[in-house]
Amino acid sequence: MKLTLNMPEILVIGSLCLYQYAFAFSIILLVLGISGRVMSYAVEMQEKKEQTEAGKEAIRSAIDSVSNALTLGNIVNSKKDNGFH
Repeated sequence: MKLTLNMPEILVIGSLCLYQYAFAFSIILLVLGISGRVMSYAVEMQEKKEQTEAGKEAIRSAIDSVSNALTLGNIVNSKKDNGFH
């Protein structure tokens, strides 16, 4: 598990520290911290999804290239006995 200390975590910690002295400000910091972490998580999941799709597309492209090369090789190397050559 990767533990990081970014802005959302700092906002939540600040919210906990200010809870007794400034309740409204504490709640604002808590909401900002939680929403920031949710947005960060959503961006990370979107990046993973894009990487997975890019990998699948690269594999599909490689398979298509190989199959096209084999098909072209079969067409070029095939001999037709139609009497012209």
